[in-house]
Amino acid sequence: MKKIFVCLIAAIAMTAWKQPCGNITIDALVAQWNNAWNSHDEKAIANLMDEHVVFLAGKNTRMTGRQEILEKFIKRNCKYIVNLKTQKITEKMFANSAFHYGQYHHDVLDDNGKIIGSSEGNYSFIWEKNKQGRWKLTAFELEEYNTKE
Repeated sequence: MKKIFVCLIAAIAMTAWKQPCGNITIDALVAQWNNAWNSHDEKAIANLMDEHVVFLAGKNTRMTGRQEILEKFIKRNCKYIVNLKTQKITEKMFANSAFHYGQYHHDVLDDNGKIIGSSEGNYSFIWEKNKQGRWKLTAFELEEYNTKE
């Protein structure tokens, strides 16, 4: 799975233009992602993704397409994640694509809205500008390394 993700990153890096990207920043895109999760807005999270987005997590999770990710990941987890924070390690932005890698931390809620633990790990995002000029998440990976309950 990681080989697929590394190949995606390499392909984007080799084909991307090295020109200014306009007014949007990677930090702004990631802030939209964090805000959507922290406000439990499933629609906003899904709208940040390309229709054919790829999601990898751990050894056994690979989802393809916004609808599959919405049904199997976002709807199952959105109401339980709060206080999502990300810390950038590295990023690269081109005219039509961007790569962002960092670490995340969030608290985990129970069904009553009580914090019962936390989770942290690494993440990788690949963003691409679509034909309409909108930035969409085309691939992302979450690597959880510490869960506390």
